Amino acid sequence: MEEGEVGSSEKARSLCNQFGHRFRSVQYTVHPRGIEGEAQGKSSNLAWAANEILKIHSTKKRRRTVIRNTVVTIIDADSQLLAPYFSAITDMHHSYPETAQTTMYVPPVIFDRNCNAVPNLVRIADIFWGAAGMSGLYPHAAICPPTSVYSLPLSLIKRIGGWDTGPESIGEDLHMYIKCFFALNGNLTARVVPSAASCSNLSAPSSGIRDYIRAHIARYNQSLRHMWGSLDTGYAVRRILDLLWNGPERDESDQAEEDDEKSASPLIEMDEATPVLAPNWINIGTLTERLFEAHFLPVHLALLPIASLLYVIFRSSIHQAPELDWVFNITGYLRAMAALGMITFISLYENFHRLNVNYRENEMKKVGLADQMQGGFARRQLWPNMLDYCLFPVAGAIYGPAPLIHAQIKHLWTVDLVYKVSAKPRGSPMANIIEKIV
Repeated sequence: MEEGEVGSSEKARSLCNQFGHRFRSVQYTVHPRGIEGEAQGKSSNLAWAANEILKIHSTKKRRRTVIRNTVVTIIDADSQLLAPYFSAITDMHHSYPETAQTTMYVPPVIFDRNCNAVPNLVRIADIFWGAAGMSGLYPHAAICPPTSVYSLPLSLIKRIGGWDTGPESIGEDLHMYIKCFFALNGNLTARVVPSAASCSNLSAPSSGIRDYIRAHIARYNQSLRHMWGSLDTGYAVRRILDLLWNGPERDESDQAEEDDEKSASPLIEMDEATPVLAPNWINIGTLTERLFEAHFLPVHLALLPIASLLYVIFRSSIHQAPELDWVFNITGYLRAMAALGMITFISLYENFHRLNVNYRENEMKKVGLADQMQGGFARRQLWPNMLDYCLFPVAGAIYGPAPLIHAQIKHLWTVDLVYKVSAKPRGSPMANIIEKIV
């Protein structure tokens, strides 16, 4: 809970009293405001909560075993995870013991809750935002940065010192991924969770033209916050230079904890200390390329077509080098291939959306929640939604290159961003939903 929210402690105690008996343990923390060096946002919230979790488990017997077998899941307030998500990460954690302590679990994200209640530009922007996150989620992918929702072992959180809290960590999910990645010298294991995290689009009342405009402004501000995370490219460069200059990072947390536990209880069986991992330069190179895709390529994709179009229009009045003919021929074929790829994605996405909505609705029916989630199962059909895809170039420019350029220009004189939480739709009373779930 946030100290800045009036009545947050009372709300937390009420929830604990009402539902605590239905769980093995329900506890809450209150994150203070005004901690020196902290920037407001999700990352500083998680840093505080992670420290509290470690305090809880450090008081238990066999604490190293408990910490190594505790998996922490990070979600946003509007995220909905289904039972297969937790079954999958539990299975993968125990099925791959050799990498269990160095693994991040990443699901695809889909905006399928209220997509029919938002403007076309907002809807298609979120569809392709989710698609960008999914582009790296394939079997045996080396680099899988998460989007909002992910899980990782508590031992890894402890090993890297938890989440950063400064302004450079505003892109919490990617920043944490990079921090874990370099703490393991590029040997972070990423496993794709075959259960999508359902999320909501921005809340967009449709009572008039003002609300319609406000919805687009809110989505732009959200994109600006996302693109503010381009600071992570500089962070990654610093970590690469540090790796080159100082060599691989050593993990001394396991050895120190092992010594403490052996002195406290000689009966506890301990694993060997984690060895120093050699830098995986192939993974580091792949991460660098993915950061280029995220923080540089969107601007190139906007500027290059404009420049090439102007060149084609005015080339008759200027001297054209014949060597450029083959360049334009090749790029013409590449554009055609990109168009085919876009058509394939559109077809696959509609099927993906339908499958996720149907599966989520069936699970909610099993627990008696489907009737209370009216409006939470937004269905799509391909042909009625073709306008969305036709508007993609407009949405892509407004919510891609524009906020990215905006953010990076502002980085010239500040790295501080006033964090504004995006408005999300409100559903049924939480108490009724939780009561039926548990």
